[in-house]
Amino acid sequence: MRNALCHWARVRVVCDPESKKTCAAMRARGHSHNRALRGMADRWLQVLISMLRHITLYDAQKEGPLEADATRPLTGG
Repeated sequence: MRNALCHWARVRVVCDPESKKTCAAMRARGHSHNRALRGMADRWLQVLISMLRHITLYDAQKEGPLEADATRPLTGG
């Protein structure tokens, strides 16, 4: 599961300009590349769990946790 989430985050950074910006912001705050990907994977997992709980589809037009929390410090190392 961890590998799948890290792959998901890595592909998002490559294919999605907003995710790329979010990752760059985390890196600018001093996080390693892997730590930034893990933080993004955690946040996308929150989105997925919320979608499953509410039985909804992903809507990119809604402000999600990645965009809203881009300036929030990540916990951990």
